[in-house]
Amino acid sequence: MESKRNPAGTSRRGFCLGLFSLPLLADLLGRRAHLSAMLDNAPLMVKLHIMKPLFIMLLAAAPVAATAGEPPPEALLANQVDWAQLPRGEDFARVFPDYAMRSNVEGRTELVCRITQAQTLDNCRVLSQAPVGYAFGQAGLALSRYFKLKPQQTNPRAVEGASVLLKLRFNLPKG
Repeated sequence: MESKRNPAGTSRRGFCLGLFSLPLLADLLGRRAHLSAMLDNAPLMVKLHIMKPLFIMLLAAAPVAATAGEPPPEALLANQVDWAQLPRGEDFARVFPDYAMRSNVEGRTELVCRITQAQTLDNCRVLSQAPVGYAFGQAGLALSRYFKLKPQQTNPRAVEGASVLLKLRFNLPKG
């Protein structure tokens, strides 16, 4: 039996590629045997289309899983120090994860960073991110370069080597 193609290029008796969402892919990951059997009979392009988002999700989550944890007990909260510069809306938009933007998903992340002598942040690591799989942790790491503290003379808690805990929210643009 010949497989007919629709304008989108998917087979009528194959998968509708546009229907695979992150929750569905996560559910399929939990059912590996079912996914394996389903992919055995799928055309190569369908396999590649399904596996690419799974591979990207695994890559995005891997560094976060390795660095996740608790902040140091002496870490300062972001509201305990005085900031000379904070990221602007354009900065958040610049680092907002593409996959999350296309999926219309907002997120959050927690970072712990070390304060440098120049009153910038360094050695940041991701403590948590939600939802997982959208690279909000990596976006937070990219955003950390936009933070600058006021000089130590007016900001006595912001000493070189101290840790600061950042809780960041990534919201989609309104309108």
